Amino acid sequence: AYAPAQLLRLAAEEPDLINQVTCWQTLAASLFARWRGQPRAPVSNSEVGWTGMLNRRNLTWDEELVRRVGVDPRHLPTISDYAQALVGLAEPWASKWPELAKTPFFLAVGDGAGANLGSGCSDNTRIALTIGTTGAMRVVLPNESQHGEHSPGEAGMLHVPAGLWSYPIDSNRWLVGGSLTDGGSLFSWLHENLAVDDTDALLAAAAGIPSGAHGLTILPFLRGERAPGWATEAALTISGISPATTAAHIFRAAFEAVALRFRLIYDRLRPLLPPNTEIVASGGALHENRLWRQILADVLQAPVHLIDVDEATSRGAAILALQALGFPLPPDPPTVHTALPDREAGAIYAHALSRQQELYDRVIGSTQLQQVELPG
Repeated sequence: AYAPAQLLRLAAEEPDLINQVTCWQTLAASLFARWRGQPRAPVSNSEVGWTGMLNRRNLTWDEELVRRVGVDPRHLPTISDYAQALVGLAEPWASKWPELAKTPFFLAVGDGAGANLGSGCSDNTRIALTIGTTGAMRVVLPNESQHGEHSPGEAGMLHVPAGLWSYPIDSNRWLVGGSLTDGGSLFSWLHENLAVDDTDALLAAAAGIPSGAHGLTILPFLRGERAPGWATEAALTISGISPATTAAHIFRAAFEAVALRFRLIYDRLRPLLPPNTEIVASGGALHENRLWRQILADVLQAPVHLIDVDEATSRGAAILALQALGFPLPPDPPTVHTALPDREAGAIYAHALSRQQELYDRVIGSTQLQQVELPG
């Protein structure tokens, strides 16, 4: 849950605990403060954006929201760009880590920001698509208000697409995207509960089924829905099962269903992007699953470039540190496979998306998503 909901719960259920707080800190800021022997440490605007309590116009605490959740503003940490380095360690840390005594420590950022940069998706020409246990599609956008003749507070506002989220990487860049609760987790759950013995044979059988020919429509919400509808209580729904349905049918339909949810995110991002933006894919669920990569390309009607990268988030954190220090950056991770879209399959999946939306409306109900604003 975002911080406002957590703080309201604490205020209602544990008011005495709230009254004992002298400074609110994120975990990273708490560690920084402890290592440096200080009572508090600054927090990056990226982390504050992640909490949901950031004033997006001027990158400060949202005063109205702070007041509504009952937090004393004097107990909130200072907000800075991640690149504001903290140098120096207090004892016993200086003795334990002498090699770090003069090393700059940069403020923490949201893990999605690190994953994007670590994947080589550092601007709006490349979208990062990741499927591990969960799924996400994210893009880095410039904060144009930092480059114009006006200050951020006077700038116009860029609409964040309905149902998606955004938070700053720093004062010059924002991360905008959407996430799925279930990606590879759905494959794992089906694999276990359908008692699959031979995964390779199953995937080969699923690949032999023509696009959309299984007769199934799936809402792939094993643990609720995030973007774009945020129906947190939604459940996995499979419609169209018949005596002819096989495990391969269900697996293929599940891959397609997740890809269709990515299409909804992609369609919301595209108005913010230049033409021919690349889709860069990574994640353990995709590396050994050529079929899923091809389905994604067909559903999105765009090439999907699989990259070879280990620990993209950690790599991105290193890149952020190099940028802050002004050091040269490493090359982008290499592309190891590209799935090209099939136009006929794309037309089939356009109808499949309509069927999925019809099922969604019947089972979950239509939602009216509101636009939110982002500096730009």
